[in-house]
Amino acid sequence: MADTDATEKDLDVQKMAGTDTSNEINGKEAKSPDAVPTDSIRDNKGEKSNMSLFLLMASLFLGVFVMALDQTIVGTAVPAITTQFNSLDDIAWYGSGYLLTITAFQPTFGKLYKFLDVKVVFMACILIFEVGSILCAAAPSSAAFIVGRAIAGAGAAGLFQGALAIITVTIKLDKRPLCISIVTSTFAVSVAIGPVIGGVFSDKVTWRWCFWLNVPIGGVVLILIFFILRLPSHAKDPKFQSLSLLGKLQRLDPLGSLFIIGAVVSILLALQWGGQSKPWNASTVIGLFVGFALLLGVFIFIQLKQGENATFSLTLLSQRSILASALFSFFFSMPTYVYGYYIPLYFQTAKGTSATESGTRFLALALPQVFGVVLSGALVTAIGIYVPFMIVGTAVGLVGCGLFLMLDLDTPRALWAVFLVICGTGTGISINLPYTVVQAVLDETHAPTGNAVLQFMFQLGGLSIGQTIFLNQLKGSAKVLTPSVPYEVIVQAGAYNLRGIATSDELYDQLRQVYMNALHSTYIFPVVVAGLALVTTFALEHKNIKVISKEREEAKANVDKKPSSGDQ
Repeated sequence: MADTDATEKDLDVQKMAGTDTSNEINGKEAKSPDAVPTDSIRDNKGEKSNMSLFLLMASLFLGVFVMALDQTIVGTAVPAITTQFNSLDDIAWYGSGYLLTITAFQPTFGKLYKFLDVKVVFMACILIFEVGSILCAAAPSSAAFIVGRAIAGAGAAGLFQGALAIITVTIKLDKRPLCISIVTSTFAVSVAIGPVIGGVFSDKVTWRWCFWLNVPIGGVVLILIFFILRLPSHAKDPKFQSLSLLGKLQRLDPLGSLFIIGAVVSILLALQWGGQSKPWNASTVIGLFVGFALLLGVFIFIQLKQGENATFSLTLLSQRSILASALFSFFFSMPTYVYGYYIPLYFQTAKGTSATESGTRFLALALPQVFGVVLSGALVTAIGIYVPFMIVGTAVGLVGCGLFLMLDLDTPRALWAVFLVICGTGTGISINLPYTVVQAVLDETHAPTGNAVLQFMFQLGGLSIGQTIFLNQLKGSAKVLTPSVPYEVIVQAGAYNLRGIATSDELYDQLRQVYMNALHSTYIFPVVVAGLALVTTFALEHKNIKVISKEREEAKANVDKKPSSGDQ
């Protein structure tokens, strides 16, 4: 009986990968058309032209870019926003409101892209994101701005997944790694230019343009997608379309989505408030942790009952490469989030630079990261293998993380620049490849769910663990080095006004050292999680994307050649 169960489980995983041998492929009886992955670069009119492919990739790049930019542009605009609304107490929500919804809705969009028209869902996400951006830009109050951030996050949650889903159904498998890397590079680009753009708008025009900017870009994306994107016939699930309304709702697992959203909101709020605005032993924080555990438990129970209709299919998560990639995304996203904020903070506090100059210096990490992302995508497309690049890239990134522990107040430009280049190149090479893993081990039907799992884990990596470490260490260091300056005054002054609260050059140097000590402790955390990410890469299955693409094309050809029952 145990052997039978194991065999059935193996067959389920094989079907997800499009390698089920229970029906023959490559010289034997082919699978039914519904079960065979049908990778194609053709739309209903035939082969895509270079121009249409370029316009499609440009629209996907811009669509993901505005989503990524919205996470990085707000940081340098926050001082101006809080000044206008007199809302210093709300400052944490300006980032968290966006992070809450963009993380919580990831699993839901995985289901929507699996069963519904990907073009319609993607355009709906753009519209929701645009509504949120307009509300932020025109917000008359801090509360309205936070609501706008939450709405924008809900729309943004489906943009990157949507780009991956569109690439999956329109681009041949062996060409997808390069396309995925182009779209993924938007995150590094946004980290590089977001703070600079936010600072320029806030200083020269108004912070509201940080959000008005999304409107014309989103409009261009909508127009391009509407006119350019022609989905192939296999992009819609005929079985799902034939279901009753109740059957469709069951497939979409709305109850599971509701509980996972509640669980994510609970844990994010607990980590946002704990140790910062509220003590860890506060009843509110403890209640959020308990609520998270209960909601997560109910969600797991629902997933077990739902089986293959689950938001997070246990069969999918039992696939070795998917589980390893999910853990990799969770661990390796953390250094990205930490360095995106705390490297510029190093320049502004320890080095005394302006926000604009710190953003310029951060290009030493961001530009090599863009280069690494595109390079690995091109190499995987040309060669077919991806695991060695993940291992090498993660190892180089880990070295870069370790080098940041050598930063101090007097680190020369040549040295910190080398550290940033090493870290950026390493993280860039490997950070986008988990999405190639999904393409290799899952067929088109299950790829959206796999992408949702990875993106959900990646967003979870953005939890404010680094911020918790930093603030706790800042408080402890301030008590020792600058007892004459209250901790609250240091925090309120922030990176922009350290010199303003220093009554002497000696005190200013001590304040710089307080920040440096806190940053050093914060930089230890990425080293640990990057090491864990490296461990997960050795659990990946070694596959060749070009070989898999050829096998799937042959499987499709065998199905096309097989006579229908009416011809027999």
